[in-house]
Amino acid sequence: MAADSRTKGPTPSLPGIVESPLAGLRWPSVPQPRTAAILALHEQLLQSQWWDAQRLEALQLWQLAALLTHAARTVPHYRKLLRASAQVDPAFLRTLPILTRAQVQEAPAALVSSAVPQGHGAMGEVRSSGSTGRPVELKQTRLTALFRRALYLREHVWQKRDFRLAAAVIRNFKDGSAMPPEGKREGGWGYGYSTRPVAALNIRATVAEQLAWLDRVRPAYLATFPTNVRELANEALARGMRLAGLRQVSTYAETPPPGLGDLIGRAFGAAHSDIYSSEETGPIAFQCERGRYHVQSENLIVEAVDEQGRPCAPGVPGRVLVTDLHNFATPLVRYEIGDYAEPGPPCECGRGLPVLARVLGRTRGMLRLAGGGARWPTLPSGDELGRIAPVRQFQLVQKGLRELELLLVAARPLAPGEEKKVREAFLADLGGDFELRVAYADAIPRSASGKYEDFRSEVP
Repeated sequence: MAADSRTKGPTPSLPGIVESPLAGLRWPSVPQPRTAAILALHEQLLQSQWWDAQRLEALQLWQLAALLTHAARTVPHYRKLLRASAQVDPAFLRTLPILTRAQVQEAPAALVSSAVPQGHGAMGEVRSSGSTGRPVELKQTRLTALFRRALYLREHVWQKRDFRLAAAVIRNFKDGSAMPPEGKREGGWGYGYSTRPVAALNIRATVAEQLAWLDRVRPAYLATFPTNVRELANEALARGMRLAGLRQVSTYAETPPPGLGDLIGRAFGAAHSDIYSSEETGPIAFQCERGRYHVQSENLIVEAVDEQGRPCAPGVPGRVLVTDLHNFATPLVRYEIGDYAEPGPPCECGRGLPVLARVLGRTRGMLRLAGGGARWPTLPSGDELGRIAPVRQFQLVQKGLRELELLLVAARPLAPGEEKKVREAFLADLGGDFELRVAYADAIPRSASGKYEDFRSEVP
């Protein structure tokens, strides 16, 4: 499709048909209102991605001013911090204090608006234990979810996915569902476009079980964790096994290990793309066709700052701060999500969206099995542990094939019965024949990459 006067490049189209809720109407579709809103927002995103950085920043600040006015009036935490008459510019934003994860965890009610605009829709809850095991509770509206869906639709466009083809996901199902050999089916993945149901498998399956399942399901697209697909690819290469029809593997939740794209290409003949996101803020950065991470600036302001809170220059890693421009239920302004990232120079693709050259600190290991092979370790959530004992943080370390050490940070010493239940919770999720000893610490140290890791393996 040719570019028009509003864009700097072509606006690609997605193969597929928009879902129609009207009886007898198959094509062209008249979508339901929520789908129509996603498609309308997505059309704007396809244009704004080509705008220059100055124009994008000006519009971000315009939206930020509306958010801060609302927060100063209706959110207890910000009522103390914000001046209604302040000029909202980049310098003013940097004067605002960093919002830490601990603040959100310890006083979530102080961040909730008492008067969310009615047109933003009903409120729901986001709960994330993150890599520290400590729960985070946020409110969001239907508007918040709408922006996230439109952004993910744009990511599909960037990756040129065909909605007529099959997709699969291997992820954690805490309810224990989607286990091998069959897994289960979930809803469509096209955010308003007609797609096949998604084939889903629980990450608790062993690598061998996952490969056997993928060989039966034969998806064109697979979404899973980077370290998980690394194990799949290595096992497939060792067996001389190919997954027929697999076009692309999409990863999320961790920093991809070095060389993962090449490994996926060798093992499966498939492309690789990665998504940088968080439960609290949704999609943060997507990779373009050149593999560069572009911040989703229409929805977020993302900063990388040093330990003194100063902006990092391109090539210098810093702490990631995120401001969500459209969550009026729990406004997050300069929220430190616990990651490190390195700003990069503008991308040759021509998009004005800022670039992150690298995202650091989200790698987790695989649980090595005494009988051979490895699988993704599933661990109790912070909420689950909190119902047993006042556990603030944890880190599980695999010392040997059957030897595990659980390091706990707790508000007080645990009673013997509490410690027993905590051990049982971990062993129930992990499965297998492991010996688990418990140790205590004042804090869990960051890894060399600047991230807290809730699991790491010392088994080569």
